[in-house]
Amino acid sequence: MTRRAPVLVLAVALAAGCAAAGPPREPAAVGRVEIVDGREGYIHAVFPQGRTTIFVDKRELWKYAPGDEIAVDSAGRPIPR
Repeated sequence: MTRRAPVLVLAVALAAGCAAAGPPREPAAVGRVEIVDGREGYIHAVFPQGRTTIFVDKRELWKYAPGDEIAVDSAGRPIPR
């Protein structure tokens, strides 16, 4: 029984660490979707700084349509709505 106690403590600590949510990402820029290319998996969007291409997982493209608002973080990744 004493051999299992450290393993159990480690498993509980690991599970608690994995369950903790990270801080929400703040939008660095908000723009409008112009073109959604489902074949290649990217979105052209217009931001105040200019036009930008954003690469999105093809399984997530259905969430975006031309004219929709899109927010990106400082790394250029879209923030889920």
